[in-house]
Amino acid sequence: MGRRKKAVKKVVKRKKYMVAKVFKCLFCNHDKSVMCKMDSQSMTGELKCTICEAKYQTQINSLSEPIDVFTEWLDETSNLQAEMTKKDVSQSGQFESNEDGNEEDVDDGYESND
Repeated sequence: MGRRKKAVKKVVKRKKYMVAKVFKCLFCNHDKSVMCKMDSQSMTGELKCTICEAKYQTQINSLSEPIDVFTEWLDETSNLQAEMTKKDVSQSGQFESNEDGNEEDVDDGYESND
């Protein structure tokens, strides 16, 4: 009597997902136009758009990936945009100057009960 043969299990290789290294530009909206360079010697990551020449550079560490540099750029631009809109709103105020340089009250749609 002999032994039963063992069924050989097939090794299933899982697909390794790669993190993107080329991104869409935030300013000119071209796909695959922003290239990322990671310099481990100087510990800097640099993004540069090949179309509109937009640049961003930041400090990296040994675990940083190109997507990390891109998300920092994304966060930085959204923070700057939020600051600019806040600044524009605060500068507009309730008064506008006319051609003579005098300030006039702007009608904002609300009635005041003075």
